[in-house]
Amino acid sequence: FSMRLSIIEAARECPSRTALCADGTRYTFAELSARTRKRMREFIATLPKDAAGSNVAVIGANDLDTIVSLYSLWELGIPALLIHPRARLAERTRLLEVFRAHDVRWFLYNGGNDSADTANKVSKLAAEFGYPLTCIGVPKTIDNDLAVTDCCPGFGSAAKYTAVSVREAAVYL
Repeated sequence: FSMRLSIIEAARECPSRTALCADGTRYTFAELSARTRKRMREFIATLPKDAAGSNVAVIGANDLDTIVSLYSLWELGIPALLIHPRARLAERTRLLEVFRAHDVRWFLYNGGNDSADTANKVSKLAAEFGYPLTCIGVPKTIDNDLAVTDCCPGFGSAAKYTAVSVREAAVYL
């Protein structure tokens, strides 16, 4: 038995149907497909040419960005696994065992400071055990306080929301 999950194909068949609800917003298959195609282009531009033969682990929040990343990887034929973001040392060690068993070579972690720290810990753990693993911390935080980043996705939308809310609140003063 085999099943193909394609957001792009679903968008062709029923573009206006609701695909999912995330962050309090409903997204149609057409909207999710557009986001997936955009993320696929980003992955194609940044991942090595041989990434399609690798397994990828994605750790992220239960949010739209993580879902889009997963669908984008799947559409590109790159297996991906969603893992809980608060893994402890014993769980990270087990994670490395699973990576080794499934030949996972890429680890993308979407989030803020804690996520970047965890990606670093997993990278060091892999190096300690001599396991070749590329760990990438994908910045996404409204705090905009990650080292070596000018601006994190999430910050601009939070800043705009705050500015608009303050402006609209002034109407009632």
